[in-house]
Amino acid sequence: MGACFSCQVKEISPISSPVVATRVIFPDGSLQEYRVHDHPKTISMVGLNDNMFLCNADDIQFGGCFVGVDSNQFLQLGQIYFALPKTLLNRPISSDDMAKLANRAISALANSDVVVTMELFEEKTSKKNNSFASKLTVIPE
Repeated sequence: MGACFSCQVKEISPISSPVVATRVIFPDGSLQEYRVHDHPKTISMVGLNDNMFLCNADDIQFGGCFVGVDSNQFLQLGQIYFALPKTLLNRPISSDDMAKLANRAISALANSDVVVTMELFEEKTSKKNNSFASKLTVIPE
Protein backbone atom coordinates (compact mmCIF):
# COMPACT_ATOMS: atom_id res chain seq x y z
CA MET A 1 0.00 0.00 0.00
CA GLY A 2 2.80 2.44 0.84
CA ALA A 3 5.82 3.47 -1.14
CA CYS A 4 9.37 2.62 -0.17
CA PHE A 5 12.35 4.77 -1.19
CA SER A 6 16.07 4.12 -0.86
CA CYS A 7 19.25 5.71 -2.04
CA GLN A 8 22.64 4.17 -2.60
CA VAL A 9 25.91 5.84 -3.54
CA LYS A 10 27.11 4.17 -6.70
CA GLU A 11 30.43 5.89 -7.27
CA ILE A 12 32.52 8.77 -5.95
CA SER A 13 35.28 9.95 -8.22
CA PRO A 14 37.21 13.12 -8.98
CA ILE A 15 36.29 14.90 -12.22
CA SER A 16 39.80 14.96 -13.64
CA SER A 17 41.51 11.72 -12.69
CA PRO A 18 41.06 9.04 -10.05
CA VAL A 19 43.50 10.50 -7.50
CA VAL A 20 43.01 9.37 -3.92
CA ALA A 21 43.17 12.11 -1.29
CA THR A 22 42.64 12.65 2.39
CA ARG A 23 40.04 15.37 2.91
CA VAL A 24 39.75 17.63 5.95
CA ILE A 25 36.60 19.73 6.35
CA PHE A 26 36.99 22.78 8.60
CA PRO A 27 34.31 24.53 10.72
CA ASP A 28 34.05 27.38 8.18
CA GLY A 29 33.09 24.83 5.51
CA SER A 30 36.41 24.95 3.69
CA LEU A 31 37.91 21.72 2.39
CA GLN A 32 41.60 20.89 2.30
CA GLU A 33 42.65 17.93 0.16
CA TYR A 34 45.94 16.13 0.67
CA ARG A 35 46.85 14.00 -2.33
CA VAL A 36 49.38 11.20 -2.41
CA HIS A 37 52.39 13.43 -3.13
CA ASP A 38 51.59 15.91 -0.34
CA HIS A 39 49.76 13.54 2.01
CA PRO A 40 50.27 14.44 5.69
CA LYS A 41 51.47 11.54 7.77
CA THR A 42 50.02 12.70 11.08
CA ILE A 43 47.60 15.29 12.41
CA SER A 44 50.43 17.68 13.32
CA MET A 45 51.15 18.06 9.59
CA VAL A 46 47.59 19.28 8.90
CA GLY A 47 48.31 22.47 10.87
CA LEU A 48 45.36 22.64 13.26
CA ASN A 49 45.42 25.28 15.96
CA ASP A 50 45.42 24.24 19.63
CA ASN A 51 41.65 24.68 19.93
CA MET A 52 40.86 22.05 17.26
CA PHE A 53 40.92 18.27 16.90
CA LEU A 54 40.40 15.91 13.96
CA CYS A 55 37.52 13.46 13.94
CA ASN A 56 37.27 10.63 11.41
CA ALA A 57 33.92 10.91 9.59
CA ASP A 58 33.45 7.14 9.91
CA ASP A 59 33.56 7.45 13.72
CA ILE A 60 30.67 9.94 13.88
CA GLN A 61 27.53 8.07 14.84
CA PHE A 62 24.28 9.31 16.35
CA GLY A 63 24.24 8.52 20.07
CA GLY A 64 28.03 8.15 20.21
CA CYS A 65 30.56 10.76 21.29
CA PHE A 66 32.96 12.93 19.31
CA VAL A 67 36.29 11.12 19.42
CA GLY A 68 39.52 12.68 18.24
CA VAL A 69 42.07 10.93 16.08
CA ASP A 70 45.20 10.16 18.10
CA SER A 71 47.83 12.83 17.40
CA ASN A 72 50.42 10.25 16.29
CA GLN A 73 47.99 8.18 14.22
CA PHE A 74 48.54 8.19 10.46
CA LEU A 75 45.81 9.77 8.38
CA GLN A 76 44.21 7.43 5.84
CA LEU A 77 44.11 8.20 2.13
CA GLY A 78 40.54 8.34 0.82
CA GLN A 79 39.17 9.23 4.24
CA ILE A 80 37.22 12.35 5.25
CA TYR A 81 38.03 14.06 8.55
CA PHE A 82 36.29 16.94 10.31
CA ALA A 83 38.34 19.61 12.10
CA LEU A 84 36.21 20.43 15.14
CA PRO A 85 36.55 22.71 18.17
CA LYS A 86 37.88 20.92 21.26
CA THR A 87 34.72 21.92 23.15
CA LEU A 88 33.00 19.07 21.24
CA LEU A 89 35.57 16.43 22.24
CA ASN A 90 33.93 13.49 24.09
CA ARG A 91 30.52 15.21 23.92
CA PRO A 92 27.50 13.11 22.87
CA ILE A 93 26.56 13.50 19.21
CA SER A 94 23.03 14.82 18.70
CA SER A 95 20.84 14.65 15.63
CA ASP A 96 21.41 18.39 15.22
CA ASP A 97 25.19 17.78 15.20
CA MET A 98 24.78 15.06 12.57
CA ALA A 99 22.68 17.36 10.35
CA LYS A 100 25.17 20.24 10.64
CA LEU A 101 28.14 18.00 9.79
CA ALA A 102 26.29 16.39 6.88
CA ASN A 103 25.42 19.81 5.46
CA ARG A 104 28.99 21.02 5.96
CA ALA A 105 30.35 17.96 4.14
CA ILE A 106 27.85 18.23 1.28
CA SER A 107 28.66 21.91 0.82
CA ALA A 108 32.44 21.36 0.98
CA LEU A 109 32.35 18.43 -1.46
CA ALA A 110 29.99 20.27 -3.81
CA ASN A 111 32.57 23.04 -4.13
CA SER A 112 35.43 20.60 -4.77
CA ASP A 113 36.31 18.48 -7.78
CA VAL A 114 34.50 15.39 -6.45
CA VAL A 115 31.52 13.92 -8.28
CA VAL A 116 29.04 11.72 -6.42
CA THR A 117 26.90 9.44 -8.58
CA MET A 118 23.84 7.99 -6.89
CA GLU A 119 21.14 5.55 -7.88
CA LEU A 120 17.67 6.15 -6.52
CA PHE A 121 15.20 3.32 -6.31
CA GLU A 122 11.49 3.65 -5.83
CA GLU A 123 9.54 0.48 -5.22
CA LYS A 124 5.90 0.55 -6.20
CA THR A 125 3.14 -1.98 -5.80
CA SER A 126 0.33 -2.14 -8.32
CA LYS A 127 -3.26 -2.99 -7.54
CA LYS A 128 -2.46 -6.57 -8.63
CA ASN A 129 0.31 -6.79 -5.97
CA ASN A 130 3.04 -6.77 -8.61
CA SER A 131 6.16 -5.01 -7.32
CA PHE A 132 8.58 -3.15 -9.51
CA ALA A 133 11.38 -0.67 -8.92
CA SER A 134 12.15 2.23 -11.18
CA LYS A 135 15.80 3.22 -11.45
CA LEU A 136 16.48 6.94 -11.33
CA THR A 137 19.99 8.34 -11.55
CA VAL A 138 21.53 11.69 -10.74
CA ILE A 139 23.13 13.41 -13.70
CA PRO A 140 26.21 15.44 -12.69
CA GLU A 141 26.28 18.99 -14.08
